[in-house]
Amino acid sequence: MGNRLKRKLVISFVSFLIGVTTTCAAPCDDIPCRNEGECVATTVLVDITCNYSKSYSVLAGPLIPTVNKVDFQTSYGVFTVQMQLYRNQRFSPDYMYSRQPVITIEHEVCIEQSLINVMPSHLVLTMLRCWASTMSDGTGENHELVAEKCASDPTAIMLSNGINDTARFCFTMFKWRQSMSSVYLHCLVNVCNVTAYPEFCQCQSERKKRSAPMTSERQRRDSTVVSTGLIRVVPKGTVILADEAAINRRLGLLPTEEAPLSPGSNAVNGGDSNSTVLIAVGVVLVTALIVLGVVVSVYVSHRRSNVIKKQKKRRAVNDFNRRTPLPMA
Repeated sequence: MGNRLKRKLVISFVSFLIGVTTTCAAPCDDIPCRNEGECVATTVLVDITCNYSKSYSVLAGPLIPTVNKVDFQTSYGVFTVQMQLYRNQRFSPDYMYSRQPVITIEHEVCIEQSLINVMPSHLVLTMLRCWASTMSDGTGENHELVAEKCASDPTAIMLSNGINDTARFCFTMFKWRQSMSSVYLHCLVNVCNVTAYPEFCQCQSERKKRSAPMTSERQRRDSTVVSTGLIRVVPKGTVILADEAAINRRLGLLPTEEAPLSPGSNAVNGGDSNSTVLIAVGVVLVTALIVLGVVVSVYVSHRRSNVIKKQKKRRAVNDFNRRTPLPMA
């Protein structure tokens, strides 16, 4: 995960002066390291071993993309549909959410449903309904996102539905009325014959909705539900550490079209920011040790001065007593 760097902080006391040196027991690689100062008499105060990790994650365990696949039987054959979550409308693998993602309120969430099978041109994938729920099986408190193939949430945007083998829409993450901290997303999808039943495959206008029948029983019979895992919802402004794809981009391990950002974060170079943080921490630590050394030196000097004064006073009293003759009885 990262390079292990062992640093030894050394403080020397010469009268009231303090010198600090930093020695590196291993190559520094991309972490700045300098040797400064000159010691006359050194004393090791603290031996620190630092492990500088190059990857951070809010999840425990490996990062697994949120890809949920379901095989289902229809009157047209057996199909496999998969559901994926993305951070924005780019729908790029670099912007895919990891399994059980952490998403801030008011952040965009984009859902893609796609058929893995090779499809005839007249068969398309249609999202009949999508909703969020507090239970993994789709029950409990729920919130409609897509209804009758049309976006029903005010923030939802239907990008494609019933056109080809991929259906996409985006919405803004919301807060539950009961302050729930986690949700599950579900979509009822269907393989539809767009040539024979175009009115059943795509979202219709209000006028066509009134004249066209509701979702047919055959459509529901040829449908299946695809669900996500647990999604944790956190308040707006919460700092979320970037996932592995974002970190790799910032380290230059992936093509840098535009580095993916965590919600609420700013576009900065990850390597430079890490180096800056390390330098700042080092400066603060060294400064604190110097101040501590000065305080200790002043305290020791003050005590030594008091002891010398007391010794001189005691010596003067003894000399006076020796020189002064005792009165005759």
